[in-house]
Amino acid sequence: MSTKPTCAAAPVSEPVQRLVLDPEAVGISRPPWLAVPESRVTALRALLRSLELAHCTGASSLTSPTSSEDKISLSPRASGADSSVSASSLPSAASSSSSCSSCSSASTLPSRGRSDAAIASPALLADPLERRIWLQTLALLVPLASRLADPPLSEFHVGVVGLGASGRVYLGANLELPPAPLHTAVHAEQCLLATMHRHGETRLLVLASTVPPCGHCRQFIRESHHGREVLIALGADCSQYPVELTTCRLTDMLTSSFGPESLLVPEAEHLLCKQPSHAELVLGGDAASTLQSSLAHCQVNADAFAGFVRRALESGLYAVRGSYAPHSRSPSAVLAFYRKLDKAGDLNSDKTGDLKLAVGSYLENAAYNPSLPPLQYALTQVMLESGCAASTLRLVVLFEITDARISYAAETKAILGQIAPDCVFERVSVLR
Repeated sequence: MSTKPTCAAAPVSEPVQRLVLDPEAVGISRPPWLAVPESRVTALRALLRSLELAHCTGASSLTSPTSSEDKISLSPRASGADSSVSASSLPSAASSSSSCSSCSSASTLPSRGRSDAAIASPALLADPLERRIWLQTLALLVPLASRLADPPLSEFHVGVVGLGASGRVYLGANLELPPAPLHTAVHAEQCLLATMHRHGETRLLVLASTVPPCGHCRQFIRESHHGREVLIALGADCSQYPVELTTCRLTDMLTSSFGPESLLVPEAEHLLCKQPSHAELVLGGDAASTLQSSLAHCQVNADAFAGFVRRALESGLYAVRGSYAPHSRSPSAVLAFYRKLDKAGDLNSDKTGDLKLAVGSYLENAAYNPSLPPLQYALTQVMLESGCAASTLRLVVLFEITDARISYAAETKAILGQIAPDCVFERVSVLR
């Protein structure tokens, strides 16, 4: 019989007003959605800090709201200023003498001059006020992340928001690929970690969601650098501030777990920690000719053809070097060329200047089955960057080492035959 993990309710102060987050406010109402703009995150955190401090000092109002429920507005001003909420317009920690025991003193609050990377460090997340502000910030973004999901089969939209050690905030959403089998789907937490991997993030500190991670996702998170210590924040309703959250560590949800160190992979080489993992790899002699002949079918503009091929090869090599394959020692990557949809949702008829490139690296898992294939990794980028479906794929090139112990060639070709029948598939060799 499974037991429910012990989760402690995160303390949330009652604010002076209830606020609803506007998608336009944080810049994710349109693509790309790979990461929330840092200026928006900073402004949102500043606003939440001011609300918390005002509540602790007994202030009845900060901005004299006209109603009991306002939208958080962080969109750029007409005058060109970065945000309608600036740090200079908010009460500073030093000017607020707090008598509330749940708030930290001014000396322990991060100054405005510190970078988000410092604010997001595990040590400073231990500060009660900063921890609460970060958790509320991430939770408020969850409903927006769920809008990015593409689950045509289940129609169950899952969005997750993650805080990296760099201080950046990332989004993840689930992706389903019918009529391909269910096991080809990408879970929101997998999408999140793929996005963090793409950005070179080194560690996931906090993950916020409205639903607990499934066993598949818990195992995938477990593979990441210090994955057992990831803080999971769950809120049944993340649509309004303050969000009522329960928090626990991944180790509380996945006790006595099996992980990469069980297969003798040291912590310093876990997912996200070491990039690139395979710096010794080089492209095989057939790479350039294969890509050139394949792109000819996509009718790339002749004037930009040479530069396009060169950049694509560089991207493919970087992706295969950055793949995480400590268990099979068979790194691989995918270049996925697709065309964006026009405003009416139809495939753009411009066949010379609108070809887009998504890149996917192979991310393995010690439990094997939760591994993320390179094609699905690339498709999460297609979904998040353009909101496009897999049917917009025109060419997929798989990069694999010549002596690979496992191969994704047959599986990738079979999946493409179901989700994008008109897509051309090629494989190029990579040498150790």
